[in-house]
Amino acid sequence: MSIVSSVFSLDYPNYRILEYFAKNGKSNRNQVGKYNSKYSPYLSDKQVGRRIESLEQLGYVQQTEIRKIGNMKDKVAKIYDLTFKGFLASLLYCKLENNQFFKKYMEFVIAVDNWQDKNIDDVYQGKANKISPIITKIVSLQIKHFFNHNYIRGITFDTMKNIPSWFDVYDNPHGISSKDLKNLEKDKDKISILFNELDMNNNINSKYHEDIFLWSTYWIHVISFISHGLSKNKILIKLRKNFPSEFVTLIRKEKEKQLEEEVKRLIKVDSKASDISYRRKSRSN
Repeated sequence: MSIVSSVFSLDYPNYRILEYFAKNGKSNRNQVGKYNSKYSPYLSDKQVGRRIESLEQLGYVQQTEIRKIGNMKDKVAKIYDLTFKGFLASLLYCKLENNQFFKKYMEFVIAVDNWQDKNIDDVYQGKANKISPIITKIVSLQIKHFFNHNYIRGITFDTMKNIPSWFDVYDNPHGISSKDLKNLEKDKDKISILFNELDMNNNINSKYHEDIFLWSTYWIHVISFISHGLSKNKILIKLRKNFPSEFVTLIRKEKEKQLEEEVKRLIKVDSKASDISYRRKSRSN
């Protein structure tokens, strides 16, 4: 997506570093350095390492773990991966369907939906082949609209810390000319056309329409959870807690009780933390 460079102010080598993480997932500096040497041969491994540290400070990558190198006690390798912000910026050189975060997202979607299917083995591949390309197209159009909308308003994401939250509120017409609004509406029209085509497509089960609409709406939150390293079960628990009405049917019956208890526990922990905070404020007053 060429529009990426209009909302992020990174240079060429940094975009290539993000591309590596997007395609390969968690990696250390040496692995990134070898890849980056094809595009920026003038950069040493140390310089690539410093760039990764800089990207970490800017919120594009994050350190996920530290691994020992062989049997050497004092030698360790820091392992890095993208953040949600880095995921978006990596789309300049990495197509959405090739991005590790998006691949994990689609695996999650199919896995969760198949919890409700009786013949999982028979359904899995057929369903994945039908809904994956459609969700990919819709999400890609949504991201382009997000980038275009913010570019027109003069908004960049270099210093923005919580981009997923901005997705929920950015789409308003304030400060946008009528001409630009018409162009932005064309992005939305393309998405509407895709949904209309779904309604007329007899080869796709009507239930899949609901799945496609649901997952084309909440991909932002799921990929954000993936970027924080959450497992499928924990992501589902988060979705049930934050969006109970939308995700009430996405629980396999035998897991219902276990997940419900976990949701209640999380809500109880949040409530207890709020109560403690309130009492502390009361005492200070």
